[in-house]
Amino acid sequence: MLMYGFQPRAPYAVGLQNEKVQAAKDFLEEMNDMLRLAKDSIRKAQDRARAYADPQRRDINFEVGEQVYLRVPSRCETMKTGPCPKLSPRYCGPFQILKRIGKMAYQLQLPGNSQIHPVFHVSRLKKRLGESDNLIPDSEVVEPISVQSIPHEPESILRTREKRTRSHLYKECLVKWKDSSEDSATWERVSTLQRRFPSFSLPSQEFS
Repeated sequence: MLMYGFQPRAPYAVGLQNEKVQAAKDFLEEMNDMLRLAKDSIRKAQDRARAYADPQRRDINFEVGEQVYLRVPSRCETMKTGPCPKLSPRYCGPFQILKRIGKMAYQLQLPGNSQIHPVFHVSRLKKRLGESDNLIPDSEVVEPISVQSIPHEPESILRTREKRTRSHLYKECLVKWKDSSEDSATWERVSTLQRRFPSFSLPSQEFS
C-alpha cells in the first residue's frame, strides 16, 4: 500500500468485485437508442423507395434456348464493333440462353473471343423479336457518302483572320473548295493547309 498509494487487489480478489460506472451505463444506453433510431430510419427510407420503384418494375423472364440481345458493358472492348468503340451499337448479339442463374441472371452462349463472364443480370438483356438480325429497317439505312463527292482540294482563299489562344497566335483562312459554293467554305489553319496541300500557293502578302 505504501508503494502504490492505494490498496492493491490480492490475486484472489480479482474478478470478484463488479464496479459499475453510471456515466458509462448512461452512454451505452444512449448509443443503443441512437442505433435503434438509425435502423428505423433506414427501414422507413427503404420502404418509401420501394413504394415508388415497385409500380414501375416489371418481371422479365426468359426461357432456356431463347435468343436475346446483350447490352454491351461499357468497359468491354472485345464485344464492341467498328473502328470507333464509342459509336458501337448499344446491344450486340443475338445470343442463346444456356441456363438461368437464380431469379435475376442468365448464362449466355458467347463467342470464344469475348473474354468476359457469360452470366448477366436480366436488365442487360433484350428479347430477340423476329428472325432478322438487322436492328435498323432497310428503309432507314442511310447510303454512305461517296468520297469523290467530298471537296478535298482548295480553290481559293476568301478571307483571313488571326486567332489567339493562351499560349500562341495563329492564322486562319476561309477556304473555298473546288466544285463547291462559297457557302460551303470552311475556316482552316494556315499550317494545316500547308501541310495537307503543299502544292497550293497561299498569298504571300497575307501570311508573311
